[in-house]
Amino acid sequence: MNTAWILPIILLIIALILSALLLLIKNRNKIKERNEAKRAYAEIQSKKEKIETPKDSLESLNKLAKNFFKNYLKLKAELTYPEISEILKQKKESGLADFCNRMDYLLYSGTTLTKQDAIAMANQFIFLTKSKKFKAEF
Repeated sequence: MNTAWILPIILLIIALILSALLLLIKNRNKIKERNEAKRAYAEIQSKKEKIETPKDSLESLNKLAKNFFKNYLKLKAELTYPEISEILKQKKESGLADFCNRMDYLLYSGTTLTKQDAIAMANQFIFLTKSKKFKAEF
């Protein structure tokens, strides 16, 4: 009896099972990423609605944004906004680069922040990141 055909069939079955498992894991990760993004956006919305001070709100946005950029750009260390902006310019992400420059200015220039500044930055962050793959860990 010739059993040479059994090995290729077994390998094919194993490959199909592994493919199905990888597809399942990929779908689960997409759902997890979507839920994390929704939670981040909900957090930003709630911060916008109950701002204690514009500086506190901007600091909260700063933490979310830095986490986003660390994951989006696959950074190993936390960089400054000017450093992140340069990387984004090289990737032709001018909207995100402008956001980084504005955040750097608002956080470190000593300019008096208004509630409108904090809300505008939160809205800009939401707008710019909605189309990006958001893998934030909270």
